[in-house]
Amino acid sequence: MQDRSTQEQTTREQTTREPAIGEHARAPQVPAAAGAAGGDALTLDKVNAKYADNHVLHDVSLAVPRGSIVAIMGANGAGKSSTLRAISGQIGGTTGSIRLDGQELLGKAACQVAAAGVAHCPEGRQVFGPMTVRENMLLGAFTRRDQDAVGRDLERMFALFPRLR
Repeated sequence: MQDRSTQEQTTREQTTREPAIGEHARAPQVPAAAGAAGGDALTLDKVNAKYADNHVLHDVSLAVPRGSIVAIMGANGAGKSSTLRAISGQIGGTTGSIRLDGQELLGKAACQVAAAGVAHCPEGRQVFGPMTVRENMLLGAFTRRDQDAVGRDLERMFALFPRLR
């Protein structure tokens, strides 16, 4: 019988290898929260996107299992930001299929994609730099209507990350 750390290492090695040619990329899965349904939270199938005449995404397919933590890595110009922008509805004319919890997102406006639960926060541009930490966190709850639950979630984040106060 393997101990837990050996099992975790074996699982990590099995799930983080590069996909072979023709295989779809799959994100490594971490244990889902209690009561969370299994399956893929996000799937992209043969997604293509263009900026004017510049074809930037070519048949991108991937699956993100529920409860997983994912990083998209690659060289400059590899399509990382374009993939994220396509998912969040920011590139018009994108083709293929993008599903969140089985719901098709492709063709929806960025505001509808955000309301469905997809958040896109570009890094390094100080877009909301003049705002306080609290204001930035509340912006993430912009589409939520239950202010009591938002307050509880905010307090939970402050408890997890006390330096944010």
